[in-house]
Amino acid sequence: MKKSLLVLCLRRLIAVFAVFAAVISALMISDYINAKRLIKDVDSTLLEMRDSITKSPNDESLKSDFVRLELLYRRAVFADADTRKVGLSLLFFSLFAVAVSSAVLIQKREPKLEPPNANSARERLGASALFRRVAAGAFLLLLCAGLGVILLNYAWKSRGSKSELRAQFAELKELDKSWTSFRGPRNDGLARNADFSGVKGLEKAWEVELWGDGFNSPLCVGDKVLVASADENTRSILCFLKSDGSLLWRADSSAKLKSNYDEQSGPSPSTMACDGFRAYAIFPTGELICSDMSGKVLYVKNFGTPEILYSYSSSLLICGNSLIVQMDLEKTRTLYALEAASGAILWKCENGKDVSWSSPSLVEFEGEKYVVTANCKSVEAVNLKDGKVKFSTECLSGEMATSIAFGDGILFVANDNSAASAIDFKTGKVLWSNDSIILPGVASPVYSDGELYVFTSGGTVSRVEAKTGKLIKEYESMAGFYSSPIIAGGKIVACDNEGKLFLLDVKSDMDFESPAFDFADTLYATPAIAADSLFVRAGKKLYRLNLVK
Repeated sequence: MKKSLLVLCLRRLIAVFAVFAAVISALMISDYINAKRLIKDVDSTLLEMRDSITKSPNDESLKSDFVRLELLYRRAVFADADTRKVGLSLLFFSLFAVAVSSAVLIQKREPKLEPPNANSARERLGASALFRRVAAGAFLLLLCAGLGVILLNYAWKSRGSKSELRAQFAELKELDKSWTSFRGPRNDGLARNADFSGVKGLEKAWEVELWGDGFNSPLCVGDKVLVASADENTRSILCFLKSDGSLLWRADSSAKLKSNYDEQSGPSPSTMACDGFRAYAIFPTGELICSDMSGKVLYVKNFGTPEILYSYSSSLLICGNSLIVQMDLEKTRTLYALEAASGAILWKCENGKDVSWSSPSLVEFEGEKYVVTANCKSVEAVNLKDGKVKFSTECLSGEMATSIAFGDGILFVANDNSAASAIDFKTGKVLWSNDSIILPGVASPVYSDGELYVFTSGGTVSRVEAKTGKLIKEYESMAGFYSSPIIAGGKIVACDNEGKLFLLDVKSDMDFESPAFDFADTLYATPAIAADSLFVRAGKKLYRLNLVK
């Protein structure tokens, strides 16, 4: 009796789970077909709206509608992905239940007692074989249905929609050919993509007015030039065509968020990052915006309003598939490595609460890549792969805003109210420290060919012997420097606060009487360097200057 009841229960379980699996499969197939049709329509609508915004960048109503539709669309895409995951889980559970129940039923099914006759044994064997064939057929049918859903799910992921986050990344050797972050691809002040030796002067190719405000520096990637900008209500990425300065697109976020900034830093002080596949910008709202290279916003990640005096102003750094964000705030100090394509956290390094306005740099040493940061107390090197700290060296103080320089296995830092110091990268130990030279408050030092160059907010410029820290010579400029100097071949490219751009020879006396170009406007941003030109943000304009040789 117990065995018969078990057989009956198993048969009912098989029927229930078979129907359940069939219903789940049908719903998922129907959902895929409907979603594919709707996504195609929304893609088309968003593209048309983006084109309209490019033509009418001041149409606030259109921009608001675009952001609202984009947000709803992305929520729907992610909700659909979650639904498909749940559906697949339920389907595989059902198939597993059918398979297990069928196997147990075949083992537990007892033969029906009948009067003996010549055909009874043959009939029992035939019935048992028929049941096994039916059970096997049902199992194979459900398995095929499950495989069909899996194939549809794969087709969804690889359908090539414009809205899909494409996980393409540029290697460091490719990034080095462009200007992808603050002070270059590694934030070390070295232009590896250009040689300014033999340059006789500069000529203006074009200038364009910029929407909004911002002191961040431009980037140049491929045929595009990018800057970030903002006002009280909107944060934007602006993309211009390198050849003529025409606006290609503008990617906005207009969410109502609290912003913590003052007039000295402005609403968009942090320099962007770009890897040629996506552009990234971060603002004092704590909002990180990622767009593709057509201006479509892929995701917005919010870290919360940064609690920091003056304003959050650390710049972004792109390293392969990792987007590095330095969040040194009043109460927490966190270094993030985000997956660039999605914004997901790959790792984060939390270590104390030492505030800074500095930006992360990339250092290659003995076959490994490290993210190097400076704060108001120490310099830290963190392995790019896993976020593990190689060393943390205390050698700083004051309000740290400058970034590091690197060369010949040595890190260099210099900051006002502190000292200029050199650190052996292998050991993390301080090689020398010099607090007698005039130190910078904003502009980062730069290293070239055995010398360290220090440009200060007061206008004093120092050449320092890199091995010993000894002052070689000191020069005075008529204006101070917030813009960081760049080494491009045999030249130092430096811009003062009054808009004068100088091309200075390395390891030579410096002449601040004859600028290579005068923008006659405030200039706090660091130039972006291309092989044949440079891009400068001065006042509310963006300029392209061509090299004259």
